[in-house]
Parts: sequence; structure tokens; C-alpha cells
Amino acid sequence: MAPISATFEFDELSIAVHGRFDSGVMISGCAELEGDDEGFLVTELYLEDGTCLSDVTELETPFEAELFRRIALIIQNDRTRVGRYAAAEWADAVALHKEVA
Repeated sequence: MAPISATFEFDELSIAVHGRFDSGVMISGCAELEGDDEGFLVTELYLEDGTCLSDVTELETPFEAELFRRIALIIQNDRTRVGRYAAAEWADAVALHKEVA
């Protein structure tokens, strides 16, 4: 099966600071997802203000690389609210890809 890609929009993704979400950071934007029928990985993030972060860590500062990593982990985790939405959208993308193939 050919690789599958999809764009996932997220809103109010929370990143905990010192284990607390109430003092953490809220981020909105969209994520580029790539994978197959077994699952997906986040390859790029476009934040609400236009900032682009990618999984190519050589292109990012240490802060940007860590921010990408933390956001991607939340999106890829189907035990989080945002992750459940991403998993559902990924399932739709896989189904559509199978129909077209």
C-alpha cells in the first residue's frame, strides 16, 4: 500500500508545564500526518501564527525540536482528547485511501 498522508487541524492543544495543564501552554494549528493503515506519525506542524516545525531536528533549535516532539506525542496518543480526534481523522483518511486504491 502506498503511503497515506492527511492534514489534521487542532485547537487548544494543552502542553503541561511542571505536570500542570492549568499553568501550561495552549496551541492551535494543523499537523501533517503520514503513515499507513497501521498508524501515523506527525511530520510537520503549522502553528496558528504561521510558524512551521518539522521532525527534521537539524533544521530546528533545541526549543523548537522539543516543542515539536511534545505536540507530536500528544497528537499521536489516542488517550488524549486531541489524539482521539487525530486517530478518527486518520481512520477516515485510510478508508478513503483504500476506496481510491
